[in-house]
Amino acid sequence: MQWIAVIAIVLLVGLVLTFWKTILGALAALVLAGAALWAWQALRSRVKERREQAAALAARADREHALFLEGKDAGVYGRYSPIDLDRPRPTPLPATMAEWREQRRRK
Repeated sequence: MQWIAVIAIVLLVGLVLTFWKTILGALAALVLAGAALWAWQALRSRVKERREQAAALAARADREHALFLEGKDAGVYGRYSPIDLDRPRPTPLPATMAEWREQRRRK
């Protein structure tokens, strides 16, 4: 039984030594095909992400337009509404560093 394994190994080594260029070319072709497939999938996923971002932006624009037509401020300013100048600030900032320390000690 061992002589069959020896013959198989000798034949395999002989085939590899005889056709090493063909084997190397086939491996290179497989690596290139895998790299091309990976690049194609990465490109498709980027295109899909951009389409989803564009769809989300269009949906937000439609929603804000509807709010604008209703006369609401969110339709004009979107997510970044301006400060209401008629209301005072909730906590005035201290004028000096000493005032700031005093406010911190009280808390």
